[in-house]
Amino acid sequence: MIEDDDGGSAFAPIVGTSGNAGIIGAYGSTFGSGCDDGETVTALGTTNGFTQPPAIGCWEYQGYEESVYAPLGFTESFFDAAPGMGGVGYSALLSDGSTLTAATPEPNSFLLLGTGIVGLVVLMRRKFSSAL
Repeated sequence: MIEDDDGGSAFAPIVGTSGNAGIIGAYGSTFGSGCDDGETVTALGTTNGFTQPPAIGCWEYQGYEESVYAPLGFTESFFDAAPGMGGVGYSALLSDGSTLTAATPEPNSFLLLGTGIVGLVVLMRRKFSSAL
């Protein structure tokens, strides 16, 4: 995930840029307002469990140019950047598309598991009682 990258020189040789290229905002080479609440969750972001954050005065402070980070495998945007942070073609949160989500078992699965455990306990008690 690319979020909160200060630009620097770490990725520059890999993506073929120098300095803070591809970042707009607090640490970017083109300074935006430094704070913005105009980002929007994308359809992919919604699918992955993100919701539109409320306006808090400074939810986003950087926008990342998607084409600059694509060579690193970060091709999926969960939030489109606010207009003041690059807008179209910039993201507030880039990912390689892999997300970790914990699966929540259904109530029926718990019921089935519980029934199996009770059945094992009954069988063990019968076997233990007959052994005496």
